[in-house]
Amino acid sequence: MTTPFLKQVAADLIAKHNDDLADLWIVVPGKRAGLFLRKYLAEALGKPIFAPQIFTLPDFVSKLSDKATSTKLDLLLELYSTYKNIKGDEAESFDVFSKWGTTALQDFSDIEQSLVSPNTLFKDLRDIKEIENWSFHQQELSDSQKQYLDFWNQLGPLYQEFRELQLNKGKYSYALLCNELAKATPASLLPENVKHLWFVGLSNLSKAEQRIIGKLREADKANVRWDVDDYYLLNDKHEAGSFLRHHTRTQDHVNHNGWMETPKVITSYETTTPYSQALLAGELIGKIDISKAEQTAVIIADSALLIPLIKNLPQLDCKVNIAMGYPLKQTAILRLLKSFLHLHSMNNEKAKRGIYYKIFLQFLEQESLSVYLKEETQSIRSLLASQKKIYLRPSDIHQFQMDHPLFQKLEYIFEGTNKKPGHWLKSALRLLDELYQLEIGNDFELECILRAQELLSEVIAIFSETSTGDSDADDMKSLSTMINQLLGNESITFTGEPLEGLQILNMVETRAIDFEHVIIIGANEDQLPGNLSDNSLIPYDVRYLYEMPIIADKESTYAYTLYRLLQRASKVDFLYSSITSDFKGTEQSRYITQLEIELPQYSDKHELIHIKSSLSINDVGENVMRIPNDDYAKKRVQELWESGISPSALNKFLTCPLDFYYRYILGLGEEEEVEEYISAATFGSAVHDVLENFFVEYVDSFPTKAELLQFRESLGPLLEKAFHRHYGIGDLDYGENYLQYSLALKMLEKAVDFEISQLEEREKEGRWCKIASIESFLKAEIPNGEIPFPLNIKGKADRIDDESGTIRIIDYKTGAVSDSDVKIKSDKAFENIFDGSNSKAIQLLFYSYMKSKEGIAPEHIQSALFSLKNHSSGWQHLTVDDRTYASTDDLVLFEQQLVATAKKMLALSVFEHASSSKHCEYCNR
Repeated sequence: MTTPFLKQVAADLIAKHNDDLADLWIVVPGKRAGLFLRKYLAEALGKPIFAPQIFTLPDFVSKLSDKATSTKLDLLLELYSTYKNIKGDEAESFDVFSKWGTTALQDFSDIEQSLVSPNTLFKDLRDIKEIENWSFHQQELSDSQKQYLDFWNQLGPLYQEFRELQLNKGKYSYALLCNELAKATPASLLPENVKHLWFVGLSNLSKAEQRIIGKLREADKANVRWDVDDYYLLNDKHEAGSFLRHHTRTQDHVNHNGWMETPKVITSYETTTPYSQALLAGELIGKIDISKAEQTAVIIADSALLIPLIKNLPQLDCKVNIAMGYPLKQTAILRLLKSFLHLHSMNNEKAKRGIYYKIFLQFLEQESLSVYLKEETQSIRSLLASQKKIYLRPSDIHQFQMDHPLFQKLEYIFEGTNKKPGHWLKSALRLLDELYQLEIGNDFELECILRAQELLSEVIAIFSETSTGDSDADDMKSLSTMINQLLGNESITFTGEPLEGLQILNMVETRAIDFEHVIIIGANEDQLPGNLSDNSLIPYDVRYLYEMPIIADKESTYAYTLYRLLQRASKVDFLYSSITSDFKGTEQSRYITQLEIELPQYSDKHELIHIKSSLSINDVGENVMRIPNDDYAKKRVQELWESGISPSALNKFLTCPLDFYYRYILGLGEEEEVEEYISAATFGSAVHDVLENFFVEYVDSFPTKAELLQFRESLGPLLEKAFHRHYGIGDLDYGENYLQYSLALKMLEKAVDFEISQLEEREKEGRWCKIASIESFLKAEIPNGEIPFPLNIKGKADRIDDESGTIRIIDYKTGAVSDSDVKIKSDKAFENIFDGSNSKAIQLLFYSYMKSKEGIAPEHIQSALFSLKNHSSGWQHLTVDDRTYASTDDLVLFEQQLVATAKKMLALSVFEHASSSKHCEYCNR
């Protein structure tokens, strides 16, 4: 690697100020750059010295002005206070104000930094907005248009009063300090002992910052060192050099030609998912030369990948320094606080009915509470599922506290007083304090809790300033907004040695620092550069006219940061993924594409490589679930056959052996869920109940047409009772449940209409029919001499009819059934019927086979499905070729296939997922 920029600067400083380094002030883009500059100075001098004072630009402005800057939240609160003074009783709540107030605050900062005349700007802005409303004073404006114009008319007074408030209260924004300092004589404000200033490695500067530096240069008090490369400086179209082409005309700079002369190997790795990037990064880091670890930087463009990367770091014989914070908003503690806040939200009318069960469970199942509630959460979830509770009243919460000892500790969490912000904040701090005691030994969680406590304490101190007093609901919304503002922008910092070992940084921390090997993780377009949209109340044209920052400035600043980082590197690795964490498509960063297109045109010294990274075959094999068919599994298979295997169990095995293993070998039940809306299972059970309860009264007979018509008239109340039996206290009068009830009623009406039409048809043809049984249990043993235990099959038919000597076995389906589902071709017959795609035909063959074992000739047995969804199809019989029954030969072949399947179950080596199965219950593949 060529000489680092800061090392060159250190040499210049020593050459020009060797005797009075202590009298220098040096301004750098970031604190990390200051540490590296001190390191290079110490190395070059080789002896103890009084070091120069090194500042970041905001610290320098604050030092020179002798005024401290306020936080963004403090300034937003002051802006809100100004807004309330102007609007009086018409002022919106802080929650509503913050939606545009945050943007206004940034716009006001841009006005200060750009040294714009606010009076002229706001006058032009008002004129533009009036034109947009098509008035030209020719017609009366509507009320909404007047409100719209009133908003823009108030921006100017809001800006002026906010500016005066800052000056009077001594709560300054950085932009205001820059504006005031640019209008003053900054050289006169320097302490007497400061002989000279150096501005080193800065990026794009505002007009105010440029004027401050320009005045110091005119007073012969400052030198400026820009770090540039001819590759993007001399190319008028390259965005990375756009602002530098202006600055370097009049100011000193370190020219470099690394992009053209230093050979680089640039590799882009395409992975499948974001987490795959962390896995691959761990592999790449494991291959670095430890002796060059200090010259290697891992840049994380997507902060969500920091923890996955840390977990996948290999064992290294060197120090690792994490120079970026982990966003507090991505921690379990902040998710807990947001869930607690949501618990007491009053955003909609449903909240008056109690706490919505999903919000309640979301809170209880927070990761941070797992050390608190332990197994109590699952017990409460089971109770909610069994009782089908959708909204929880105080009496329900009280009962939980009585029945679950650990839940009693959270009694204060559910108190109604928490709907008031002050009470909520005290409860939140109490919860954090109790969790702190439980997390002793977990340093990261403790740090998260401590930081959250500090920030909530700040909220308590300042919250009263935002309250409008309109309602608790508005105040809770304001509290939520404030927490998002304050906690959402904080990070948990890691401690480490900033000058030794492997460096893990974000892009901002790399400013002015050089590395030989750069690994960039998260190099997708949505993260590198990410969303650079310019949210502003001031239109683009006005910004452009007044030379205020626009989106192109942000793009050029980011491009410069990246290209400057890479200009002295000899090896660059970009890692990006083809899909996001929520399985949406994404693409590589524009900068990767730009380098692939540009570099070959300028230099043939660089090697550009693209690698599509994926798991190896061995890795895939290790990660696919494969469960051995051990003695326990074979014993369970034997028990299933001895007791009688059902069509559903057999079809589950044929569809996916792994799913069969979970359901029937392990006996896993369905996950307990609160049935908020009528499920498919409940829907089917209610419909079956209505039909069963009617037809069971006519066993050995058949209802008359008049009885069927009477049944049709009473379907509504009967169906409602059936739903309440299966669905409990759920409401059928509105929403999705009402639609489900209406659909079920329509299905039943069509089913009765079909029965009436069949009755009329039989009467015309002189045939008769009687119901032989309802909910009939069938079972049969399969003869075989090869397996040392009995093979039995079983099943339950919804209804069995005897129609003029032909036995019809009927199963009702609420879903659709196509004719192809129940048809078998004799040329293929039963060779392929067990391939996993003929579940309905297999079910009907079960019925025909079991009934034939009762001594009934197969040609007198028909098995049929009746789909309530496509009722017009009528009885959909099992059909072999053109026969609506399975012959004796057909059933013998079916019997042979059953024996072969039993052998297959026993001989199976492993249970694994079938790739053709798309609807597994348990293996989720």
